[in-house]
This record gives sequence, structure tokens and C-alpha cells, in this order.
Amino acid sequence: MKASGFAMTRDLPARHYLPFGIAALVLAGFSAWLGFDWQPALILAVLFVLSSAVLLTMAFRPAIEIHEECLAIGRRRILWMDIRRPDRRTSGLHILHLQWRITGSA
Repeated sequence: MKASGFAMTRDLPARHYLPFGIAALVLAGFSAWLGFDWQPALILAVLFVLSSAVLLTMAFRPAIEIHEECLAIGRRRILWMDIRRPDRRTSGLHILHLQWRITGSA
């Protein structure tokens, strides 16, 4: 996260997602190789592939930038005057409390 003064200007994905995702992918390959002789290792291979997919998805999400004139998410730019209000997304999972929907004029 890059900050200027007291205001955040850019939020990047965490740097550890990529190496952990690659490590999970390598461990999935190793577990699949062990699965030829010992079948329960295939369960581990599937779990490692799933965790690798989640980590690599998190690693390649776009940066969020806050400018004076707009909010930028990757290449998409949303002007502040087009945003009416941010709505908190309600879900049963409390870990997703940082998800917001931006209501704007279309």
C-alpha cells in the first residue's frame, strides 16, 4: 500500500500470494506424482491445486488507485461524480466484510 500524507493512493495485492501460489502448485505436482503409488496423496494434490488457484487469483487481481478525480480499479476508471453511494454487500460470511458495491448513475 502506497500512502501520501494520511490518504491511501494505491492498494496492490500482497507480494506473498504469488510465491505461495507457485509453491502450492509445485506441491500439487509432487502429491500427484506420489499418488501413482499411494492413492490418498491424490486428495492432497486436489487440495493443493485448489489453494494454488485461489492464491494465484489473489496475486493477479488489479491494483486499486484513488485519485482526486476518479477511482481506478485496474484499467477501469470511475469518476467520483458518477458514484452516488457505496453500499456494503451483505453476506453470511463475515470474512468478506471488505466487499462494497458502488451505486452510480449508469
